[in-house]
Amino acid sequence: MYTNTIELVEFIKTIPELKQTDKVQFENTDDCPWGVVSLIKCDDHGCFSFDKKKHVAQVNLIELLFSDTEESLSHYLEIGTRIAKKLDWKISDDHNDEI
Repeated sequence: MYTNTIELVEFIKTIPELKQTDKVQFENTDDCPWGVVSLIKCDDHGCFSFDKKKHVAQVNLIELLFSDTEESLSHYLEIGTRIAKKLDWKISDDHNDEI
């Protein structure tokens, strides 16, 4: 499932806990736990690469990286849930295959 990159960027810009750091990447604001949100287009094999200075027209993966603490987990799970709800996507954890 793909979504329009520019529309997604505009939506994520409205999330007050994140600040845009590149065309397709966001980071935590100073008052939030460390985290990075990247908008990515994967191929059929799950492989990807991206140039932070430009973006593709559509993406099919939003990667959330954050520190390994309960505070970070609950904080970014809430942000990820907001984004997933907007897109009608599901959240999955690649460490334990939970959805």
